[in-house]
Amino acid sequence: MKLLLLADSSKYYIARWIDYFYARGHELELISSVRIDSEKIKLHKLSDRPFARSGSAISFALRNFYRVARLVRRIQPDIVHAFNATTYGFLAAMSGKKPLILTVTGGDILTDLNRNFLYKFLIAFSLRQSRLVNSFSDHSTNALLRIRLHAKKLLITQHGIELDLYKPAESAIPSQSVLCTGMDMDEADYLRLIMALPIILKEVRNLWLIILATDEIKAKINEFLKILDITNHVAFPELVNDSRLTIYYQNSDIYINTSLSEEHPSHLLQAMACGNFPVVSSTLAHRSWIEDGWNGLLIDPANVEDIAKNMVLALQNDALRKRAASVNAEKVKRLPHADNWLQELEYAYFDLCK
Repeated sequence: MKLLLLADSSKYYIARWIDYFYARGHELELISSVRIDSEKIKLHKLSDRPFARSGSAISFALRNFYRVARLVRRIQPDIVHAFNATTYGFLAAMSGKKPLILTVTGGDILTDLNRNFLYKFLIAFSLRQSRLVNSFSDHSTNALLRIRLHAKKLLITQHGIELDLYKPAESAIPSQSVLCTGMDMDEADYLRLIMALPIILKEVRNLWLIILATDEIKAKINEFLKILDITNHVAFPELVNDSRLTIYYQNSDIYINTSLSEEHPSHLLQAMACGNFPVVSSTLAHRSWIEDGWNGLLIDPANVEDIAKNMVLALQNDALRKRAASVNAEKVKRLPHADNWLQELEYAYFDLCK
């Protein structure tokens, strides 16, 4: 099949989608505002990126819908699959190409839907034009049912992780290192974390923060680090694939995420499997896995002092971290295999092409 994907290609689950369907022999093309260097998929890059700011998703749609419609007509895919109902989903729906599968990512159906009338229109139109709506979390599924999406239109999948890849180090040594993979975080999320660092360093002087981010985000963070004069406490390794990402988890004590968005917590689950102690924003996606004070800490990501207070608590409480590692190891064992959701999508693609 010729599959056309509309999505933010920086997301972890998009990389897995590309790898899986390329290995299955499908012809892949991608429309995205984020550049990706891959021989597995042909990229059609859009000129700007729909950051989660008021009005940005609407302007993103207005600036790009004509070009996307032309691309879709030219590509003539068998299936169009879009991720995020507010942005790429709306562009795919406007193209008029059928069949369309829409995956809701959390921030769209849980946050954008409540912004204003225009956002509601974008999402409602995307849902109405889709043959199937894919949800990979309970809270997103419940939100779709509350707005009366027909159950026959709903495809529920669950993301898993590769437990043979993501596992604790054989001889872990406490290092007071904190890992922020942050691929669902935007610039403001990172900057709030950086603002908390001077407060944390008053209590934990040998803290080492490892941030995996795009070059664009790195540049913004570095400017802020220089102003605060704490550049020697932060490292920026290159973005890596799954097998090398495990090394960063295994050499860190804490996993931190200060995102305000509602995405599937793929990196949280990877961190839990590797024994990292989670300090994460109190979003629905995270609360479905973390019980505050038991197997992690939930923070108010908009409150710098709350971020700092909980980071210090996590770094100074060995017993809390040890208990959480044991609890989280049992939790992730119940997850399905990492590729199960992709297999279910492939079955759905074939059904729609009949």
